[in-house]
Amino acid sequence: MVNGRSNTKALLRQGAGTVLQFLVVTLILAALALPTHAQLPSDLSPEASMSVLTVAPGDAVYSLWGHSALRVMDPESGLDVVFNWGTFDITRPWFIPRFAYGDMLYEVSIEPMPRFLRGADFEQRDVIEQSLALTEVQRNEIWVLLEENLLPENRAYQYDFVRDNCSTRILDLLVTTEAIRLGPDVGDRTYRQLVDGFSHHHGWLDLGIDLAFGSPLDDVPTERERAFLPLELFDVLENAEAANGGAIISQTRTLLDATKEQGTGGIPFSSIVLWLLGSSLLVVTLMQFRSYGFEAGLLDRLILGLFGFVGLFLLVMWFFTLHWVTSANWDILWALPTHLIVAIVWRRFSYLKTYFKWTGVLTLMALLLQLTLIQPIPPAMAVLVGAFGLRLWLLGTPSQRSSKKSSG
Repeated sequence: MVNGRSNTKALLRQGAGTVLQFLVVTLILAALALPTHAQLPSDLSPEASMSVLTVAPGDAVYSLWGHSALRVMDPESGLDVVFNWGTFDITRPWFIPRFAYGDMLYEVSIEPMPRFLRGADFEQRDVIEQSLALTEVQRNEIWVLLEENLLPENRAYQYDFVRDNCSTRILDLLVTTEAIRLGPDVGDRTYRQLVDGFSHHHGWLDLGIDLAFGSPLDDVPTERERAFLPLELFDVLENAEAANGGAIISQTRTLLDATKEQGTGGIPFSSIVLWLLGSSLLVVTLMQFRSYGFEAGLLDRLILGLFGFVGLFLLVMWFFTLHWVTSANWDILWALPTHLIVAIVWRRFSYLKTYFKWTGVLTLMALLLQLTLIQPIPPAMAVLVGAFGLRLWLLGTPSQRSSKKSSG
């Protein structure tokens, strides 16, 4: 028991440390970012250059997918700054509710290159630089767009995890100025698979993302669309052509090597827990069904309430937020919000057995569909959902032994 309490306290300290680290870094970056663009030159010299900076994924949740920024250097004016589209104001009123609702405003900010590297070093994250092969005309066109971005009325933008973020903004600059040539090729991985590749080792978070994201994330993105992830943008640029036919990247070099060990493979702990729960529920259900008097009890009420709560969350995320990635979520077919209502009213519900029977059938059918045709079910949930659906159906279907006992 002492060990259990010690582990719990350690986890709480670790979680608090991660949150504190996030707040400290965010506040430092917000405080140190250049306040205006008045310090910037009106135009760039012929010796100026631009490059894309890719920051490796970090340990904190907000940094799991990496980060992209644009570096601009001009020896003539001594300019060496980083344009960062990943800045947001945590002091904005109702920050957490707005974030949950999908009303998330991010801003473009500027900071000196040395300060940017210190921030990455503080978080022990690699930084790789890709020098862009741009003409002087293209650099100046991008510079004009950057200055327009910095105007007070343009600095903030409605952040979208997939369609509009720190990576897509950089690629959009290159596309808008026709500096890059992208093919229409479609990859072999869906949005969901691309995202899972970075969150797999954070089991519970990965499960939550899988549950919350709807079927739109099961589309396969084009070469341009997959660049919403910083490391994918890095790969796209490495293989893309410039408008003149040559490579868009003239040089790639590592600016900061954190030499941090990468996560190892293996089955996440959350998956093991859910598989054990699902297997246990299946065994208990079959054993109870073979005995006399298999009736719904407290266990079923708790499970029904839990699945119903999940369904209510999915319903809210689908219809009552601005997040398009959480729409058309077919997990709701087995996580019915009505389960929560039935769990509350329970025995006062006159058609309890009928409800069990038909929702059990629906759950098993939904599981079959998700395993074969539509939005895939999170693998860790498959056994548990299957056991839940079978239990509901059996609760609504009197066993032969119970019938014989009643007739005797």
